[in-house]
Amino acid sequence: FLTLPPAPTPTPTTPTATPTVTTPTVTTPAVEYKRTLVIGTDLDNQALDVQQAIWTTLANWYAFSPLVALDQNRNVVVDLAESYEIQEGGKVLIIKLPKDLKFPITNNPLNARTVNESVYRYIRLSPYSTDWIELNHTEIIDDYTIKFVFNNPPGPLWAVITSEYGAPVDVEYAKKVGDSEFNAHPIGAGPFIIKEWVKGSHTILVPNPNYKTNLPFVENKGPNPYLDQVIIRVIADDLTRVNEFLAGNIDILAAVPPQYVDRLKADPNTVLHEFAYGGYHFMIFNLEKPQFKDKNVRKAIYLALNRDDFTVVNDYTTEPQYSFISPGMLCYNSTVEEYARKNLGYNLEEAKRLLDEAGWKMTPDGVRKKEGVVLSFVLDVPNDNPRLRKIAPIIQEQLSKIGIKVELREYEQHYIREKVWRKDFEAALNVFAWLDPDGDMAYWLHSRRAANSTYINPEVDRLFDAGMRTFDLVERTEIYSRLQMILLDDLPVIPLQYPEQYVAVNKNVEGVKFVLHTSPLIYLNDVKVRKS
Repeated sequence: FLTLPPAPTPTPTTPTATPTVTTPTVTTPAVEYKRTLVIGTDLDNQALDVQQAIWTTLANWYAFSPLVALDQNRNVVVDLAESYEIQEGGKVLIIKLPKDLKFPITNNPLNARTVNESVYRYIRLSPYSTDWIELNHTEIIDDYTIKFVFNNPPGPLWAVITSEYGAPVDVEYAKKVGDSEFNAHPIGAGPFIIKEWVKGSHTILVPNPNYKTNLPFVENKGPNPYLDQVIIRVIADDLTRVNEFLAGNIDILAAVPPQYVDRLKADPNTVLHEFAYGGYHFMIFNLEKPQFKDKNVRKAIYLALNRDDFTVVNDYTTEPQYSFISPGMLCYNSTVEEYARKNLGYNLEEAKRLLDEAGWKMTPDGVRKKEGVVLSFVLDVPNDNPRLRKIAPIIQEQLSKIGIKVELREYEQHYIREKVWRKDFEAALNVFAWLDPDGDMAYWLHSRRAANSTYINPEVDRLFDAGMRTFDLVERTEIYSRLQMILLDDLPVIPLQYPEQYVAVNKNVEGVKFVLHTSPLIYLNDVKVRKS
């Protein structure tokens, strides 16, 4: 509002004096903030206790903070911990905790003993207990310092201990109430407490009053003073989820369907964030099938695939993948990816030449035969993965150009994985889905760790083992680069594409920060939500 200047008052002794004028001022209304943040997603919780979870969600992430974390540049930084130190080439990890950490609700201390018991509970209870397979023993140096001693440096452990899976839990409370009750009402040391979970509907979280972090990339190191609660809504239908966001009923859309990316980009009230997926899509072969035993056939298939067409059919929400570690994964090497793209990129004539050399001759009816046998295979396609499902007919059409006949059969993705593990398949489309290359990838390509593997290469096994036993990420990258060069020669699987991941944020949301793990982690430490 405007303040009008007062009328000038003459001074009797000096009638000619200049009047005093007050400059008009404008008062800006104070910004008002909503006390509730609403996040929309498509995936419901599987378990609330991270140590009993097969998969985790944002609710798990906000209730359980790890001791260390990754920053935006993939450096390992402290989170709950005060400091960490690596010794003896990665065989020893020492973590020091602040002296004032406490769990919420129970106020039980979070100290070296708690961390120790959390790790051994993980080993006892988690479906991923082998994450700690290299642990020899732990030593509690003092109340706030714990020492982990490993048989070998546990390279893949970084991906675990920087995630909610490796976060400490209130073990004293878990022992008191039992694992089942703890799974229903867990207590971690994250920024929020799970107050309510209605399966298939929503999860409500409230701030943890005891929360303290040392994350270097957030300003607020304690409970968020601008939020009274976070509601995570589960909306399975893609269109409904997007419409709820666009209507202003959701503040952050954590699961953006790729088919609505352009619509969200065009919305003036939306800020769309894009991330590379921590994994990629691939085609795997049953190498016991006669048509795939010849490496030239596999290489011809690789060369005949124009991955740019995959990007187009997926509305530019995927990127071509040529090597075996994508940009969203640890140990990615752009030099290896560029080598594969230049030397093994789309080349139809070379693909035809390789098949001729392998004895598969083109017939007048457009298919290749050898000794009367048609070069063909059945390709299993996941009907619940839209971006893989869309490229299957393109693969079929592209391979027909070099005389290979492909039959497509659709199943749910989990069933295809079971078929591969039983060796009950010819070829299949599937997904590597983990930040660390030793994780999902090793369980498909390491001959002793993969279930019923049809690919056996002792040097690949050795390099996987070396990567698993190296803690230094630079050294691990060098190891996995050598491994990828062997895989590019053998081609037991063919990389196809990696999906882009998107998070949509309403323009009224301030201070949100992201770190890419397998999927983007959404940090709410500094978030404020302006009222419209």
